[in-house]
Amino acid sequence: MDLKFKEKLSYKKYVGLSAVTFILFFSMWCILSYGGVVQPYFLPSPTDVIRDLYTLFFNDGFLRDVFDSFMRVFTGFILSVALAIPLGILMGSFHYFDALLAPFFGFVRFLPATAFIPLSILWFGIGFAEKIAILFISIFFYLVLFVADIARNVKKEFIETAVTLGANRKQVLWRVIVPASMPGDLPLIL
Repeated sequence: MDLKFKEKLSYKKYVGLSAVTFILFFSMWCILSYGGVVQPYFLPSPTDVIRDLYTLFFNDGFLRDVFDSFMRVFTGFILSVALAIPLGILMGSFHYFDALLAPFFGFVRFLPATAFIPLSILWFGIGFAEKIAILFISIFFYLVLFVADIARNVKKEFIETAVTLGANRKQVLWRVIVPASMPGDLPLIL
């Protein structure tokens, strides 16, 4: 087998190799659990897992719990994104905002989110808002610095070209920096 760096595989090979991993994992699980190598308390068999999943979802109301958890995570993420992206774009675009906010955000991001649990209980009580606050804290500070770094790395030539063509600060921000900060290879709209 001749492996080359960053060589693309065909779709068929990629799917085949990916399937091998799952087949090996499932086979080892079956051998260890059905063969009695590992006690069922430590490694339940696939049929036990499927049976218990059915019981959890259809008899014990687990689907509602999954939905509630999803809504908490989704709400915390959306709130974080709604605030972090504009702040990150401002920090990456203007050194004034970067100097004002980056040191504080850089400090707070290293604090574990779980350290804020007692404060969030005091501020929000025990309930939906407290959980959202912890999720927000877990995401926001990392995301704002990540977006700022991406916006900071927009090529200066793009900005200078837009200004040379007559774009004002708002147009440069919305038509150059924001699209250039998007993930992937999205084209710039001048």
